[in-house]
Amino acid sequence: MPLPGPFNRYRVTAPPPTGESGPGREFPLTNATGEVTVTSIRCGVSCRSRLASLGITPGVRIRVLRNTGGPLLLDVRGSRLALGRGIAAKVFVTAL
Repeated sequence: MPLPGPFNRYRVTAPPPTGESGPGREFPLTNATGEVTVTSIRCGVSCRSRLASLGITPGVRIRVLRNTGGPLLLDVRGSRLALGRGIAAKVFVTAL
């Protein structure tokens, strides 16, 4: 007989949200695919200034070119950037 609660290894749970969620839903950039809009940046001042120097600010449209392990490859304002997953997890976006 399986164990009750979170110890049940046979329990079926919903998958984590992905970048293909409906428009208006906010999710981290690490889950994004396609074209998204930055809604908020949830990190300290130095992290925000680093992202701003790369052109990543709230309201900016970003196209995710590659999101398969390792850094994300992004198209931001016509420039291609590689952004580490740690910093990308602090950038929240919505799908277009």
